[in-house]
Amino acid sequence: MNRFLIRIPTGEGYGSIINKYIFGLEIPWEYNLTFVHHPLNIGHGIGKEKTEKIFGFGQDILQYDDIKNDKSLQIIEIQKAHQIEKIIQENQQNNVLFVHSAWEWSCTACGNIGKKICNKY
Repeated sequence: MNRFLIRIPTGEGYGSIINKYIFGLEIPWEYNLTFVHHPLNIGHGIGKEKTEKIFGFGQDILQYDDIKNDKSLQIIEIQKAHQIEKIIQENQQNNVLFVHSAWEWSCTACGNIGKKICNKY
């Protein structure tokens, strides 16, 4: 069953990002989805890749790069946290990628707001 959830972590600092990342890991377990890691959007001077390595983000987890070109996936946006359960329950089909951003549907890495998940980061 190909049912995925990706949570685009946005925020001002590490504490905010870590909190949102952990919450993003909990959602798939609750709804029997596979978590997909999206690269962080912050680095605070040391770079995104180094930040991810330091905190261990994305290790041993399916990566966005692994599925971003899969044209069979239907992308379903979840814009507000309180909509998560309702939207997931209403969409029980296979080959779906639920996308939830922390505050708004956006990716600060590519500037894509209100459309699809980013293609570059």
